[in-house]
Amino acid sequence: MKKQNILIDDDLSHAVKYHKKSLKGYLKAHDDRHFHFADVHYNIAGVYRELKEFDKALSHLKKALSIREEKLDTDHPDLAETYNDLGLAYQDHFELEKAHEYNNKALVLRKKLYGDHHPDVAKSFNNIANTFLLQEQFSKALEYNVKALDIQNSKFGEISQDVADTYMNMSSVYRMMEDYDRARDYDEMCTDIKAKLELD
Repeated sequence: MKKQNILIDDDLSHAVKYHKKSLKGYLKAHDDRHFHFADVHYNIAGVYRELKEFDKALSHLKKALSIREEKLDTDHPDLAETYNDLGLAYQDHFELEKAHEYNNKALVLRKKLYGDHHPDVAKSFNNIANTFLLQEQFSKALEYNVKALDIQNSKFGEISQDVADTYMNMSSVYRMMEDYDRARDYDEMCTDIKAKLELD
């Protein structure tokens, strides 16, 4: 397993080098505010997050957002994705008020773009729930998990990876609340769904 992790990290490091080479290539033809630079910064941030280099991920996301806010319409889907990932990045840093700020920006824009019952709206609800969990606001975390679950059940049915992931999130909340019986119930529901998905 350790050797496999080294190989994965090596692949990700190569990905960073590739994207940075792309940045240099774009600089030869464009100024550093060209909208393509936002995409490259966004991709580099994703790789750094997988490498758990959270400072670097956050730095590149900020650069991507700065360009996208300047170049794109205020209701562009790429802005929603950037807000979403900034929320996650600030959560990684445990800057939880900042995480809420960007999670909620993503939520508002996703609702505007896709309506109230879209899977991406459910993802925002779960991200907000996870931030509340880190703040130990357990009832708020569960409230947003349930909002996510309502959308996921209506869109995917009860047997889906999205529903399983939300059950796992809810199990984590109940475990933090030391309600181990309910935590176990949601663990079992998650496991049952995953088993049924493997049979399909």
